[in-house]
Amino acid sequence: MIDTVIFDIDGVLIDVTRSFRLVIAMVVADYLKTYENYYGPSLITPEGTQIFKDRGGFNNDWELTEAAILIVYHLRNEYQHFTPITDLPAWYQGGGLEEIYQKTGISRLDSNWIIRRFQTFYAGRKYCKRLYGFEPETEFLGLIDSEQIILRKEELKEGFNYAIATGRTESETLLAIEKMGLEPGFFKGGIVWGLKKPDPQEIQRLEFQHGVYIGDTIDDLNMVKSFKSEERKLSFIMIKPPFRKDIDLEIPEALFVAEDVNGALRALYQNRGEWT
Repeated sequence: MIDTVIFDIDGVLIDVTRSFRLVIAMVVADYLKTYENYYGPSLITPEGTQIFKDRGGFNNDWELTEAAILIVYHLRNEYQHFTPITDLPAWYQGGGLEEIYQKTGISRLDSNWIIRRFQTFYAGRKYCKRLYGFEPETEFLGLIDSEQIILRKEELKEGFNYAIATGRTESETLLAIEKMGLEPGFFKGGIVWGLKKPDPQEIQRLEFQHGVYIGDTIDDLNMVKSFKSEERKLSFIMIKPPFRKDIDLEIPEALFVAEDVNGALRALYQNRGEWT
């Protein structure tokens, strides 16, 4: 029987379509403006970031941003002009940023610039110092306050322990918990951050016998599939990705696919004896 519910944060507990997803597009545009003097139409949209998530290897949004810029350069080399990203090349096999560097042969970008710009756009004047340890050069307020809490606390029923496993940094994770109106101590199964999904190693630190991980990406699923233990079991529930809510998803490896975390929790509570 499932004893512990383990949450991802982004796309599960918190809607980041107007924060992280928009920041990716903003940083790509700013990089091209700064380094290429490009002021043309946007080459990737917040919705367009989903193609990276769907193909796997891009749990880290800083790396996704850098990869998007590489794909822009790859397309320019192929078509001789800047072209919007509509899909990833057929040769991409899910290996993340390093695979794209290897396959394109493009020289290393200024990743430090990309990360700092991302942090500035996301956290802004209000939270940059707290989250990342620096004061931004601009008065930009940041898109972090555009995030919406998805989780309804009344769905956190007794009968389960709860845990968090996220790719966010420690400071981002603790702020997210604070914004949800919860305390770190509520998550008796533990909290792990900085996950390098789909590597399941850090999940081992959580306390559970039969846990279920609620995620929304192929990397989440692959992390659960890669979890190996003689004594413990880890199952998976898929939340429909934010830009694919209208698509019927069949994930054979998942217990089920839910519209959102609240529906997932209700189904778990009502059927908690079904999965052993």
